[in-house]
Amino acid sequence: MAFASIAFAGINHAMAVEPDAPNQPRLRAPMFSKNDASIYYDRDAYAPMLEIARNATKDIRVAFYIFGGEVAEELVKIMGEKKRQGLDVRIMLDPRMGGRPLVSDPGKAAVARIRAEGIPLQFATKAPINAGSDFVGMDHQKFVIVDADTDRSAAVVGSTNLSPSFVKYHDLVMKVSGPVVKDLAMQFDFDWRNARVPEAPLRNQYVKIDASTPHPTVVPSENEKPYVRMVGTGIGRKTVLRSLIDLLQSAEKSIHIQMHEMGVQPEIMTILRQKARQGVDVRIILDPNDTSAAHVMETTPTFERLKKGATPKLVLNACFVKYTLSQNARDVKKLKQLGLPTDRVVKVRIFPVVQLGGERTYILAHMKSVIVDGEKFNAGSTNWTWGGFNDVTETNLEIWGGKVPKEAERMFERDWKISTDAVEPGVGKGKAPNLALSLKACQYYRRKDPQLDWGSLLRASTLDHPRYWSEIRR
Repeated sequence: MAFASIAFAGINHAMAVEPDAPNQPRLRAPMFSKNDASIYYDRDAYAPMLEIARNATKDIRVAFYIFGGEVAEELVKIMGEKKRQGLDVRIMLDPRMGGRPLVSDPGKAAVARIRAEGIPLQFATKAPINAGSDFVGMDHQKFVIVDADTDRSAAVVGSTNLSPSFVKYHDLVMKVSGPVVKDLAMQFDFDWRNARVPEAPLRNQYVKIDASTPHPTVVPSENEKPYVRMVGTGIGRKTVLRSLIDLLQSAEKSIHIQMHEMGVQPEIMTILRQKARQGVDVRIILDPNDTSAAHVMETTPTFERLKKGATPKLVLNACFVKYTLSQNARDVKKLKQLGLPTDRVVKVRIFPVVQLGGERTYILAHMKSVIVDGEKFNAGSTNWTWGGFNDVTETNLEIWGGKVPKEAERMFERDWKISTDAVEPGVGKGKAPNLALSLKACQYYRRKDPQLDWGSLLRASTLDHPRYWSEIRR
């Protein structure tokens, strides 16, 4: 259960992202530490948020992308009471608050309540994370942190927003207690300051994960405390993508992903394809909806909107499916030639969200998580897209060992059984109404993001080099 000796030199390293500003809060490279951790799904995600807030004795920090409705109102009520008791309570929200009336209207009511309670409120900066970028900053985080500097510290972090519509989303949060809570609080304080006075010099200076970053050498058992670290994307840090690359590369048995928005990220696609060829069980469950339609219409699948001529906007999952199925078709031919099992491909299924009133209660699959070898887990607010890894403020937790990865694995297997195999995206007979996205939509989004040019990625893939096939054959 020790850390790799090569990494001890960096264990106490704290990286100042703005050395010329002595009062600038500091971010440090993500470090693993032993913490208590548990996981909650769907409607059960809200109870631990309210519980830790009620038990707070010193401070409460809250950050959300979408914040409104009954649970948000209750949280604000608790924080108002705690403020009157002398606690330091603060709330930071994305200025768009979801951007759509369905979620922003309840948010306006929540903001009015926050101000009525006298709770300090800050809207996150719109300054872009990357200097020179024209992408307006967006704070997509979702967490509650309490008593960070005490032995009663606790935090709830995940992908669950506070909104009436989210009650029917398939989603998760993780509750943690221990040293990682202080890391979360330091990051919140850093963002709080930058919401007031955005520091242009901070952009393009990032805390990173590299070869010197410590990793556990032994994964704790299910009955032991897990190792946990915080990773994130935002001003002053870009650690989510690197942490995921390292985690996926460590897989020896299985990679199980549940994702709301799955982009065609070249580094990740290469690893998934290579691991599948090596016999690792690579399976992915995706949400079927166009996100914009799911939020605006709630009950109208994108498939129906496309038939009516709707303009596609967020169609990343369709592009991912098309790219992956194209890869698989190529790989199966080669596997047959080599006499290897033809199931060594990336398997994709679509989660069965349906209209309200259907047999299932879910209207959207919103998780952003991966389980590796049934014992390592990474989840949080980050969609696996170019924006999630580069342009949007996000927070994830990475958990090695303990109960959380095992419980997540059980949920994945349940969801896999009720999901359906992905097929070529399109509209019309024999196409994929379950995926609800057209080839036209894929082509539209590919023009917006060159990363989604699966044709050139296929042709350029180093995994098509004979050396890789010969290694797998051995």
